[in-house]
Amino acid sequence: CLSDWSSDVCSSDLVISLASVEAAQQRTLKPEGDVTIGCDVARFGDDETVIAIRVGNVVRIAEHYHGKDLVHTAARVAHWVGQHKAPTIVIDDPGVGGGVTDLLRAMGHEVGAFLGGAKAYRPSKFYNRRSEQWFEAAAIMEDIDLDGDEQLAADLTSPRYRDRKSTRLNSSHLGI
Repeated sequence: CLSDWSSDVCSSDLVISLASVEAAQQRTLKPEGDVTIGCDVARFGDDETVIAIRVGNVVRIAEHYHGKDLVHTAARVAHWVGQHKAPTIVIDDPGVGGGVTDLLRAMGHEVGAFLGGAKAYRPSKFYNRRSEQWFEAAAIMEDIDLDGDEQLAADLTSPRYRDRKSTRLNSSHLGI
């Protein structure tokens, strides 16, 4: 495996391989189809808030930033919603994301609250929704045109898994 990052991204226990991310980042597709606007809210601290837009199979980072309050983030998501016809809105809801969900709903937007710790739709295969979503993302990686952002590539290649009692666990996000 060739990479500018550590050899960890070549590990066989990765949910999404570096090769599949790099291929998706080099792919060019026409942005057509349903629109989803997603936001991972960080507020203050070392993490950053990221707003991404998916149009059909094309995924782009609309913006990312540090140190902004929830009102600012809700306004930025609302801005991007206004740029598209009837998009689906998904906010990573636990923690500070819940405030953005509430603010957007108060503005009249229909918002899907992603709850990663919730029961998986297929609990015999996945431990929770977060793990299930990571494996679903891995499964569609060969069909998408992904933003070339280096941090996105690093984030997508960080989750690892292990099997436990026939259930796939996303260990990097379960704190295991």
